[in-house]
Amino acid sequence: SDLMESSTSSASQQADFKASSTLFDTFSNVHESTYELRSESGLIHSPYGSFDPLIHPLPLGPESVYDSFALERTRFALVQSTSSDLTALHSTLEESGVIVIETIPDDTFLIRIPMLMDALGVLEELRESASVRWAGELPISWRVSPDIAAIAGRQAITVDIDLTPTPDLSAAQLDSLSRDLLSISGEVGPRAICDAHLCQPRAVNAIWIPILAMDGRVLHVHEASRLTIHNSVASDVAAKIRMPEIIHHTNMV
Repeated sequence: SDLMESSTSSASQQADFKASSTLFDTFSNVHESTYELRSESGLIHSPYGSFDPLIHPLPLGPESVYDSFALERTRFALVQSTSSDLTALHSTLEESGVIVIETIPDDTFLIRIPMLMDALGVLEELRESASVRWAGELPISWRVSPDIAAIAGRQAITVDIDLTPTPDLSAAQLDSLSRDLLSISGEVGPRAICDAHLCQPRAVNAIWIPILAMDGRVLHVHEASRLTIHNSVASDVAAKIRMPEIIHHTNMV
């Protein structure tokens, strides 16, 4: 009896082994693949056109959203990589102590230089790095959508805006930004103006837009999105209701 049980157990183990072998045979033809990264273009794509910073001047945008002290005021700067692989540049930036905010096509980081560091000195040091193709300040107009920039500074215009706070803000800084935006909002809703990812001040006088662009707590300023209900069924029903009215009026005439 013991011998039969042992034989049965051995046969079961062999069947399990064959099943496992068959399963792994499915992956036996998997081969390592390598893909080349795209070559670097040398271009940076701004809201006001694409340019090569080694050849072309930096697009500054409209005069109404220009600040000659942008670097000192906001501490934002651009650093372009020598390669489409941003790994080396990212490591260089982390080692230098700056804050990486986001990427900008092609192959460029938007960074924040901490207040305790000499901004111009940091940029000079970064330009000496083998992973850096170009480094320079970020114009404040780049952080404002062109449609909003077009009305910036016009006191007679109010606009609803969606504003993205910078991701490196502390809770206290975000709360301070929310209070400041509340003070310039012409309309106040039931919800708080800011959360960690979005601020929504409403009926803001356009004269404040250049000031918001100079604020280093603000990453992007856009016109608020508007919801429009598209209901084809309701439209068809409304048309059928109006049609008898039109026919009745025509008959009376």
